[in-house]
Amino acid sequence: MRWLVNYFRQCFCKHEFEREEGYCKGNFQSGVRISLLCTKCGYHRSFWKF
Repeated sequence: MRWLVNYFRQCFCKHEFEREEGYCKGNFQSGVRISLLCTKCGYHRSFWKF
């Protein structure tokens, strides 16, 4: 039930993202990893930027 409450909170939140970037280098792939975290609801999203 908690996941449903968190889902609705994230759907109706006007996100204020805190952005964090870090350069990662490895055998498989290397690039910039960008992480976004909403300060209001806790929604987290991350992706690679090549």
